[in-house]
Amino acid sequence: MTPQSFNDMDKVLRSNPAEEMAKQALQSIGTMQKKIEIPPMPEPFTQTDMPTSEASILLAVNGEQFGPYTRTQVRDMIAHGDITTETLMWTSGMLEWMPLSKVPGII
Repeated sequence: MTPQSFNDMDKVLRSNPAEEMAKQALQSIGTMQKKIEIPPMPEPFTQTDMPTSEASILLAVNGEQFGPYTRTQVRDMIAHGDITTETLMWTSGMLEWMPLSKVPGII
C-alpha cells in the first residue's frame, strides 16, 4: 500500500457515516414533530360530566379541538369533505389522539 492509500483508509475509518445518518434522521424527526399540531389531551370525563348523549367524539383540526360529535355526525362530515379519515379524534378511554381511520367502529 502507498502512503496515500493509508491516508485514504484512515479517513474512512475515522469517519462514521452511520452516526452522521442517525444525526440527520433525528434532526428530521425533530422538524416533523414541530410541524404537527396536536392539541393537548382533554381532561378525562368524571362520573358527573360523562356525556348523556352519544356525542362523545372530539376532533382536532389545525391544532384546535372541536366537538363532541356522534359517530353519525363524524361520518356525515367525512362524506361532505369537511374532515378526512386522517383527522385526529379522541374520546373517553383513549390514551392519545388518533386518526379516525385507526379507530375501529368510527368510520
